[in-house]
Amino acid sequence: MKLRPHSEVWGIEPYKSAADIGSQNLDVVLQGTFDEVSHLLPKASFDLVICNDVIEHMTDHDKFFSDIRQFLRPEGWLIGSIPNIRFYRTLFEIVMARDFEYQDQGVLDRTHLRFFTFRSLERALKRANFKIERYEGINDYFELNDFSKLEIARWLFGLTLQIATLGRHRDIRYVQIGFRARL
Repeated sequence: MKLRPHSEVWGIEPYKSAADIGSQNLDVVLQGTFDEVSHLLPKASFDLVICNDVIEHMTDHDKFFSDIRQFLRPEGWLIGSIPNIRFYRTLFEIVMARDFEYQDQGVLDRTHLRFFTFRSLERALKRANFKIERYEGINDYFELNDFSKLEIARWLFGLTLQIATLGRHRDIRYVQIGFRARL
């Protein structure tokens, strides 16, 4: 999917320094969170809304999915990516280590307010009456590059889970979930 030539591009950015950079490249940049600036958005005006690594930072993702509909044109698209809490390394920490620690980045980023699986994201989109057109794991990170005991244990855990369930839990391979949904 490509933007049409001369498309008007808007952005919402909570951090002033990033909003300043964005304003050099976009037509309009609103500085603040979606909840803080959504009243400034024109209704039924956008063909496409992109939310890459955004929704997990929202205090109420269901409200966002419901609210964003009013700004999309009929047949408008919502495209995004979101961390997959069922990623095998995260599951290993929860199941085998019986613990997890928030990180500065990644699935367990300390700024994440919400966590999603394939099913929970699908349910949230459907509950907001979006038609999911594409839904898949992205950033397949099921590889063994670090041969430390911990990394080997994590990798074997993931491999065993996939084999024992005859591939039913293949979604654990992916760091993120990508989606494309339509009104």
